[in-house]
Amino acid sequence: MTSSTLLMTEDPRGAINARQPISTGAPPSSKHSVFLFPLVSQVLCAQEMSSESNSSVPFLDYVLWAGPSASKASREQFATELRNVAVLGIGFFVLNNSPFDQGGRRERQFDFSRRFFALPLEERLKVSMDQSRHFRGFSKLGDEQTKGRQDLRDQLECGFDREPFPGIESLSRVQLAAQPYLNLHGPNQFLDEGILPGHRASTTEWLEIAREVNLQLTIALELALGLSPNALVSILRDSPADRIAQKEAEAKFAAVAQQDHEARYDGPAPYFRMKMIRYPRGADVDGFQKDDASSTQGVGAHKDGGWITLLATDSVGGLQIQDFAGEWIDVAHSNNGIIVNFGQQIEKLTRGAVQAATHRVHMPGNAGALPDRYSVAWFSMPSLTAHVHPLPLSNLSPDLLQAWRDSGRPDAPGKEEEAQDRRGGLVSDVPAGDLHGKDGEEFGILAWRGITRSHPTVVAHWHKDLVPWQDL
Repeated sequence: MTSSTLLMTEDPRGAINARQPISTGAPPSSKHSVFLFPLVSQVLCAQEMSSESNSSVPFLDYVLWAGPSASKASREQFATELRNVAVLGIGFFVLNNSPFDQGGRRERQFDFSRRFFALPLEERLKVSMDQSRHFRGFSKLGDEQTKGRQDLRDQLECGFDREPFPGIESLSRVQLAAQPYLNLHGPNQFLDEGILPGHRASTTEWLEIAREVNLQLTIALELALGLSPNALVSILRDSPADRIAQKEAEAKFAAVAQQDHEARYDGPAPYFRMKMIRYPRGADVDGFQKDDASSTQGVGAHKDGGWITLLATDSVGGLQIQDFAGEWIDVAHSNNGIIVNFGQQIEKLTRGAVQAATHRVHMPGNAGALPDRYSVAWFSMPSLTAHVHPLPLSNLSPDLLQAWRDSGRPDAPGKEEEAQDRRGGLVSDVPAGDLHGKDGEEFGILAWRGITRSHPTVVAHWHKDLVPWQDL
């Protein structure tokens, strides 16, 4: 399929204008354009948009929700805009005025990333992920794959920095086989302060800011979807109260598990991951040769499997998003905004009312003439012990359901036949529900399955007895 360009245009007042479509003035280079709907009454179908139409990624102003002057009215405005993005758009927006872009945090974090990847390979390998049973650390170029093809990136991964799960070394084979994801909790790896001073502190601060922004966006999404308070937050199990309960539950489990070798942990297990990513140019990087010299896959087409993704990018292009007509759209860089997209667990929970965005990083053909691309991606997940079940449609607000029906999407409840006539199916290079997980299984099993397939060398070092070869 062809690709066009999606320019992100900020309202000059610093917030999205909820009454007028935001456009760039530049004609799209493709017949199909991303369709985003500022108001329900302004719904347009992709096939009804002419080649003269403009498209844009909406900007939401975080100050409306969590700023010092935020009010009930401003939070309701933010929730309304979030609803329109989530249900009437493609689950993809830019968050302005967030804490990430205050105090020079973004510039500092990207500076650390560039300095880390500029170090000799042998220095970076001192924090190789192969050394961590918790899947934390550095992965070389080509170590990861998407759909069986090499991803042309290297990265440093971390998460909630903590001690390993209490007593995990003494858990029985039965317990570890039932809950292997308990291995995902543990410490991060950083180079010594003398080599990269301040990196640990900067990254830890970024992690905690992301954790709070994710919690606030989840609360806002509850309001946007018309759900009762705590309906979504309870799935994350990452509120201040949950964090206290987690310590108590872990201590209790560690004591019980010594006597009962079939005991299960069922307390809070909040989980998130962060990747500092480089997409390097050139045919030879750290002595690594591409399997396919013509490959343009930075990372292949996918939908994030978790909850919410918070992505900071640099000015080098490559990020693309797929609209519901199947067209790939180049996403322009925003200097002071964080890209937000929804994951497949929210898609599953809302029965598809909120779609996880299909996206990829596509390296242009003249990549050798361009600088390396860097990004910082933070992925939130449900609690590892959570069971994510689709909500009854009756739990969603009537306004939201009506907006979904009016949108022309073929998956709208009660409108399938009519909508199919108007638009055709939702098109994605990713199979529907590929990371929704199996009915009845804990989210941690899905997370474990995904990460072990992505990092087989870590499995070979630490978890051969927990991961059958056919699961890799």
